This record gives sequence, C-alpha cells and structure tokens, in this order.
Amino acid sequence: MKTIHKILSLFIAIIMFTSCTSELLNIFQNSTNSVKMHTNNFVDANMTNNDSPNTRVSLEPEQGGVRVSWDKADVVSVYSSEKGLTNFFIDETSISEDGFTADFNGSGFSLSPNSTYYAFYPYSASALDKSAIPITYFGQKMLSNGDFKDLGKYDYMWSMGETNSEGHVLFNFEHIGSVIDFNITVPQTAYYNKIRFEIDESSQNKFVKSGLFNLSNSQPLFTGESSDDVMSVSLSDGDGIYVEKDDILHVYLMLPPQDLSKEKIIIRLIDKESNWYSASVTGKNMKAGYSYHYYVNDKSPSGGFTGSGKGFVDDLNYVKISSLDNPSKTTYKDLIVDGNYVYAVGQFGVRKIDYSIESAPTIVAENKIEQNSMNYRSITDMGDYLYISMRQNSAGNKELYNPDVKLTFETNVSTYNDKISNNAIINSFFKKLSLVSCNTKDVTSAYLYKAYYKKSEGVYKNSIVLKLSNGKSFSFLGESYNTREDAYAALKSSYKKTTGDECLVDWSLLPEGNNFISNFELFKCGVFDSYYKTGSAVITETGEPCPNTGRYSAKLQTFDNTGTDTAILTKQLDYTSDKGELSLWLKTSSIVDQPIQIPIIGNNNTVNLSLVLAPESNGYNIGFINDNIQAAQTCHIENNVWYNIKICVNSDRVSMFYRTKECGNYILVSEERNNKNLNFNSLLVGISTQANNALVYIDDYYFDYSSIDDVSYVNGKLLVVDKSNLNVVNSYSLDLKGTEIAIHNNLLFLNMLKGFNVYNINNPSSPILEYSYRYPVENYTECQGLDFFECNGRSYAFICNYLLGYTIVDITNPSDIRLSARNEDPVIYDGVSLKGISYNFDVVVDYPYAYMTHCTSGPNIGTDMDYRGIVTVNLSDFSHLSQTLSVASKADYYNKTTGDHCPISIDKYNSNIIIDNGKKGTLLFNVSNSKDKPQYVGSIMNEEEISVGIIKATDDGRIFVGDDGFPYKLHLYRAE
Repeated sequence: MKTIHKILSLFIAIIMFTSCTSELLNIFQNSTNSVKMHTNNFVDANMTNNDSPNTRVSLEPEQGGVRVSWDKADVVSVYSSEKGLTNFFIDETSISEDGFTADFNGSGFSLSPNSTYYAFYPYSASALDKSAIPITYFGQKMLSNGDFKDLGKYDYMWSMGETNSEGHVLFNFEHIGSVIDFNITVPQTAYYNKIRFEIDESSQNKFVKSGLFNLSNSQPLFTGESSDDVMSVSLSDGDGIYVEKDDILHVYLMLPPQDLSKEKIIIRLIDKESNWYSASVTGKNMKAGYSYHYYVNDKSPSGGFTGSGKGFVDDLNYVKISSLDNPSKTTYKDLIVDGNYVYAVGQFGVRKIDYSIESAPTIVAENKIEQNSMNYRSITDMGDYLYISMRQNSAGNKELYNPDVKLTFETNVSTYNDKISNNAIINSFFKKLSLVSCNTKDVTSAYLYKAYYKKSEGVYKNSIVLKLSNGKSFSFLGESYNTREDAYAALKSSYKKTTGDECLVDWSLLPEGNNFISNFELFKCGVFDSYYKTGSAVITETGEPCPNTGRYSAKLQTFDNTGTDTAILTKQLDYTSDKGELSLWLKTSSIVDQPIQIPIIGNNNTVNLSLVLAPESNGYNIGFINDNIQAAQTCHIENNVWYNIKICVNSDRVSMFYRTKECGNYILVSEERNNKNLNFNSLLVGISTQANNALVYIDDYYFDYSSIDDVSYVNGKLLVVDKSNLNVVNSYSLDLKGTEIAIHNNLLFLNMLKGFNVYNINNPSSPILEYSYRYPVENYTECQGLDFFECNGRSYAFICNYLLGYTIVDITNPSDIRLSARNEDPVIYDGVSLKGISYNFDVVVDYPYAYMTHCTSGPNIGTDMDYRGIVTVNLSDFSHLSQTLSVASKADYYNKTTGDHCPISIDKYNSNIIIDNGKKGTLLFNVSNSKDKPQYVGSIMNEEEISVGIIKATDDGRIFVGDDGFPYKLHLYRAE
C-alpha cells in the first residue's frame, strides 16, 4: 500500500480557536459583542446541482441530504487575519430551534470591530497556525446500526467573516468533507465489527486520510498528507453490531473531497469470527458539503455480496499518524489512553498528552516528581485519578539504599549458638555468619579458597561460596588475581552484601588452596549476637510477615507465668552513640490485662528504650519508656493490625511516629526530652511483661545512624495523582520495587519485585491495603506483567513471574484473596526444555487463553536455543494448565544486548497480537484460526528510528508505541 501527496482546492472561508495568551489581549478585546455561527446541511448530490454546500455538528440523515446542528459541547477556533487563536464556546441558551445557528462566547474575549476573522471547527489548542491545521479521517466507528454520533468528530468546517462597527459577526460555515451513506443488505446473520473499503493497489487514486488545511489563503487549500488504498470503519466497541441475514446495515463514512469516479471500490464486511464477505461499487467525484448514497443488494447496479472468506490476516495495515518528540530524552515506560488524552510515565515523570488532533499531539501537562531518584514504571486510572507504580533507579550495587542494620527475620533467629556449625574448619574460619537471602538449612557444602591457583585459568582465586540444596550457589566472594601476592593483599575480614547478608572471617586460620567442605550442618544462628530469656517468654521466627518484605516475622509471646517474663535478642552495633533512627513493624495478636514492654535499644546488658503497650478493650495505647521515664501513651492501635513505628533518638529528645499498613505519612505519637544522655550500642528485639498469653509480632526492623527515611522504604512508591493537573494526592512508600499496576472491580493490583499488594479503592483518592503476598526469600520471584479475567463467576489476576512461570490469584472477594494456581514448569519447544534460558515479562488475557511474551535470556541470544514469540496458556482447567510456544521467524529477531531483551510488551487488537522487537519495530501474530496457538504473520512498524519499548492498542484501532531508546519518541499508528 502506497502513500501519495495531492493538493485539493476548496472554495471556502475560515474560523478557529486556541488558548488565550497575553498576545491575544490586544486582538480579542473585552466586550459583550455577539458572535453568531451558522451551519449548513450536507446537500444530497443526487438531488441538486448546487455547488454551494452546507454543514455541522450533530448529524442525522434526512431527505435531501444530511441535517446538521450545533450541540452544547461544541467549541470553535477563531483566528485573526494576522496571528492569534482563541476558543469560542457555545451559549446553550442561544441555540436556534432548528439547531443551525447559535451564539458563541470567546472565554471573556470578543472580536475587534471592522476586522477579518477566520473560524474552524472543531477547536484544537495545538492548531496554532491557521495555514497548517491538521485534519485526520482515521479511526471512524459506529456504535450501533446507522449511528451518527462519532461521525461529527470528522465534520471539519471553516468560515471567514468581517465584524461590523460593533464587533458583531456571523460565521457561515462550510463543510470541508463529504458524507457517504452505505445502505447494505447483509449476507449472513452475524455480529459485524468492521467494514473495509478497498481500492486496487495498482491504482494511482487512493483514499485521502489526513492532511493540512490552509485558512490563510483567499482560496483555502487542503493538502493530503496521507493516502491509502484501504479505509475502514469499526463497528461498535464490543463484539460488533448484530444484523440478521437480509436486514439492512447503515454505514456512514466521512471523507475529504476527492475524485474516485473511475475507481472500483471493494466493500469487505467482516464479522467477529473473522469471516468476511465482499461486494463492489463504483466510486464518485465527492465534493465538499455533499452527501452520497450507495445501495448494496442484489437489485442494485453493482449487485450484492459475491465473495467470502475467513481469517483476513492482511486486515492489519499500520499507518503512522504522528511521532511526538520527548523533550526530556528519556524512555516511555508505560501509558494509558483516555479518549483523546494519553497519560504516560517514564524517567521524565508523568505527562498528559492531547491527541484530539492525532497528527499533531501536544503535551499539555507534566509533573517531574522525584525525577532523579525514582523510575515511573507503570500507570493505570479510574475516574478522576491516576495510579502510578514506581521503582528506585537501577545503578548496580548502589540500587539498594540500605540502613546500617536490616533485621528481616528470615533465618530462624530464635536459636542462638556459640558455634556456627558442627564442622571445625567452618567454626574456625567464620567468626560471624548472617544469612538473609537463603536459609541455613539449605547450605550443603562450602568452597573456601585462599590464594588457590587454578591451573586451567592461570589465576589465583579467593572465594567464599556456599552451595545450596536446590543447585544454586550463594557467594560473598569469588575473585581472581594474577599473582599469589595480589590474592593475599585482597583478603578482608568482613564481607557484606546489599541484601543484608554478611560474615566476619579469619583467613589466617584457613589453609591456602582449595578447601572444599561438605556434609556439614549450619546452625540457625541468625543475625543476633545473644539471646536472653526468663520464665515462659520466647521468641521464634514463625510469625506471619508484615505488609513489607519477606515471608516471616519474629513472634514474641508468653505463656502461663507468675512474674515478669522476658525474652530479648541482642544485635551489637560497631559503635556507641546517643543518636540514631529506627523503624519496625508491629502487630499485637491478643489483648491481655497487663502492659507489654518491647525493648528496642540498649547499652551492653541494660535496656535503654522500650515501646510500651497499655491494653484497652479493642487494642492498645502505644508509647515508650526512656531511661525509666514513661512518655504519654496518646496513640491507639487496633489489635491484629500491622503498624509501622519510627523512633528518632538524639542527644536531647526521643520522638515516636507511626503510620498504617499503606505506608503513607508518619504521624507523631509522642516526644520526650532526655534528662540524661541516652548512649546505646545494641539493638534489641524482645518482650517483657507479667501478662499471660501475650502475643506480639515484630518484623523488618531497620536502624540507621543518620536518617532512616533516606535509606528505608525508598525502593518503590505508589502515587495517586489528580488527572486534571497531575498533582500528587497521596503517596505510599514501598520497600520493594514497583512494576505493573492495574485495576479490576475497584481493586488496585500492584505488582512488585518479590510480591504484590492489593488495595481497595472504593475511596479512589485513598487506597486501603487489603492483602499483600511475598514470594519465598530463598526462591527469588519477580512479579512483572499483569492482566485480569473472569471464569465461572469469579475474578482472577494473571501475573508473569519472569524466570519462574506465572501465578493466578483469585480476587473475587477482597477479604479472601488467595493464590489459585502457581506454575513454574518450563516451556517445552520441539521436545527441548527451555528452563533457565527464557523468561515471560508481559501478558494479555483473552479467556480461556493467556498470551505471554517469551524471550531468551542474555547468554542464549543468537544461539540455537534462541526462541522468541508468545506462550499461550490454556486457562480452562487450573488443575491441568497447559502452555504452548509460538515463535517468530529468527530472521526477524532484533538482538538487543542490554537491559531486558525483547519482547517485553504485548497487546491485542481484534484477532491480532503484537509484541515488541527492539529496533526492528514489532512482531505480529494472528489468532483468527487458532486461538490456542497464535500464527506468526511477520514484522511490522519496523522503521529504523523506532526502538519499541511499550505497546498499547485501543478498541478503535489506535496503536501507541513508545521508544525504548534514542530518540525516545511516542508514535501513534492506526490499524487499517
């Protein structure tokens, strides 16, 4: 299909609109002068030879042409004869009875006397130049049989007028386009969802589909910028328009003036099952302001439908409409489409883009919140609000900003041992071993190399590697050196990872060379240095997790006792200080008759600061005891509810704050002056009470010498943003990196690396956390792409788990959200397992099938194991989930070598599925004939400057594509 350029002369005059600027103050002076605007009907070309047609807004067919009238929502652009643009709004009370004429108000401005003005309908703030007004006829649709509602958007009109001495003017509008009416007798009973009009590709004539209109000439010109041999109209936003056999389908189409009188036009009517039926008519010389009529039936001159077929794959021809430059030169990460507006996020923040004129989109608002520290990852919306998922920017080991101490209670902290292991070498080498990323019980062997010469590589190795029972390895060190001296010089006594894992070692007690140790047991020593208990009080790591990170929490409890029972775990700091900040999660799970103290910091064997919980009927009042002085207990916490507590200690005061499980803003609970310096050198986790059967959970205890807010809960955020101005309404902190975000039935689903949250948004501006799930720490699992589906009266979320398959979550009942299925089975292709060498990043669900992107991991790019395409999951039976891989042609692959390899984005339009393909555009699959196995069609949108990152398809055939690399543009295509 080819694009051609042609100039069409129109005998017309003009009018237009835009926003008011200081320059307009001189052009449009304040007054109450009247501006009237008149529209004319489209004249039936079969009933008159009148070459002066008429026009506008609400359209309805009638004998003699098409009737046009003004509507209360109409806005017109008005230009001066020199420069300047303003918008004129209709005065609803002044619309004439027939709708042809109405008064318009110019936003507080009116027109200067004895001056020439031009008017254009409809208004667009981006159409500043009256000599180049963008016009497009893409995306036409009908919501019902014979519907005219959508057609009015394509009824472009112009006028020119001169004001009188009082500034009054009448703009008599002329239509730029023409209306074509198709009266079609359908061949079969069906839901029809598209009609195509086709001109043979070999013809020099095409359908003119977009261009520029020049109002500045005495003889206005329309310049056709885009032409094609196919023009389509979508039928309804759902399954299609239902029409029974031999009944009439009325289809209306708006086109610019063009002579197609020598062309045979094929009409192809397509139903929702991709069956198509073809007929033909002879084109006409279509003039501005006229309506033309076709009858497609067995009695008409051209006859009725004579051809049929199925699986019309070549239906998708993608025509680029526009490319919007990104002024910040950064990547578009995600977007949503709301009518004519697009809301997009990326490193630039969040922005609102006006696509009312698709060929000339305009950025109308932007907010660069936390642009330097956070990456805007995903966006969704409901009503007046946007919801944005954020993650901390990636920067290698610096990506995680960690507190000085992170106690996550993932390693059975309850059993303290003087010895680390039952193996003498392990005990002599390790002076301290704290494992957070894996369980000690899973360690089966150790490789402890000191200046070991590896002959095959010709290097000296220093290594501390722990081998796990699942075949994976966990290493603190694994470096190579050219000489023995270099290896010895690199040895250190302390190793700490960004995940919180750490060890202290004594290399002098380890023999040089290869020290492989197996068949030993690591005790569950945890991260604490001592454990003290009296009476029935105990601390175990069997508690339920808080809504933050991890799978467990510290469970503090007492049983039957006769006095004050105490249990305390101690974590020594490397220094003594009177300053520091800490945060922890706390939940009570019983209401007892005595106060409960929770020791949190100490000096040697002395407890310096404790939280104190005073029981009430349905919970506790919370405060703290500082150096035996109890602060006022002014804050009530409910039983069985998680709270995040923050304590700030400095030389003259202690302050306590709390916030709810959503992690919004902290609220000050109490503050007391220090009568005495509060020196401390240890962190404590404990319980001390005279109460029987007390039960308290503590989780994710973070400590930092300077500012806890700068180093914890900074890995991600959930933002609630006002659509109208992009101001942040609410912000919630996350200690996990946010990924995909989506809404289903007033539930906000937020995916993160290692887990997901589900929020109730019955109050849209203030989400309430209903449920949180965290995957096992020892089995790293990402939550990436997300989509929803309905099955047997229940609602489900489908989550891509990157390297580890997918998860299906039942979200029917917000108070009973649960995992319904979890699949980690590898994809099998040609009898070969692709376990560990492929991943699934994004998904779109069309029940009973889920379609996931499938890509090969880095080391296998370009090898025989490099398979890319779509994994189809059959969701019909959760107990027997099956998956099938459909691959694209390897000749079409783009071998991206950085970041996440393509494809990482997927969307579906009608029977076609599109995935990204880096700098080779996108890849197209079709499910017309086999929904359970998409068929590869080919590469599309493969223009050289596009590096596809995101894909969003709308029901009306708009495809938005965001650059994932320079020049970082946002492209709009139209499916025709």
